[in-house]
Amino acid sequence: MTDLNIGRIIIAHEYVLRVGERCDYSSGRNAFGIVFVKSGEADFCFSGGKRVRVSKGETIFLSKNAAYTAIVKEDYEHYTVNFEIVSGDDDLFSGGDYILRRLKNPKAFDATFKKLADTWKHKKVGYNFLSKAYIYELLALLETEEHLASMGSAAYSRLISAKEYIDENFAEKTSISHLASLCFMSETNFRRTFLRVFGEPPMTYRNKVIIMHAKEYLLSGYYSVSRTAEKCGFSDVSYFVRFFRNQTGMTPGEFTGK
Repeated sequence: MTDLNIGRIIIAHEYVLRVGERCDYSSGRNAFGIVFVKSGEADFCFSGGKRVRVSKGETIFLSKNAAYTAIVKEDYEHYTVNFEIVSGDDDLFSGGDYILRRLKNPKAFDATFKKLADTWKHKKVGYNFLSKAYIYELLALLETEEHLASMGSAAYSRLISAKEYIDENFAEKTSISHLASLCFMSETNFRRTFLRVFGEPPMTYRNKVIIMHAKEYLLSGYYSVSRTAEKCGFSDVSYFVRFFRNQTGMTPGEFTGK
């Protein structure tokens, strides 16, 4: 997937369409869109005659030129974000109007889309920047799914317990030995396989997860630097500030502009 420069966000929400209802883009979308299905299914009937069913646990990334009608076959609970891309989309949809994926890790999509929809709904200070960050995160997840599809899912399946542990317990102290034990692997094999599948060492991945949440807390307006440090598992605020600067190149105060 090429590098994309995301422009204006048009809408981001969670919505339910009932059986028999339809979403009509027969005259064209005029915006890029990502849809993630929480439950149910719908048939996407494209103008060229192609018909694609999108079901629970799947995501579809739609071109701004896509023209279709989505017909609900089973109550369709889904997240949607529509947005513009300023540059980088030239070869993105060279194979057609959409990219459809049966997700190996739907929980990650669900969690990220929920944060995106909530951020866009409440529109607190910094919401536009944070919403774009979540879209980039969704695109990164899509790219990961493409990578996993190309290399097979066996290695990923072995690592999912460790990845989910990091995602859900990022503020807790952990070790390579503990993560490896969750996957019933030796530490050496775990490190090597994690690097091969995710493109970075496990602790580098954990640091990125911590920073992602730290940025979210700081931009929400609810949490001070000290409270953010605490929620991210740091008892020493000074150490958290150094960690944040080493990971991002700026202090928390510089990041929020305060």
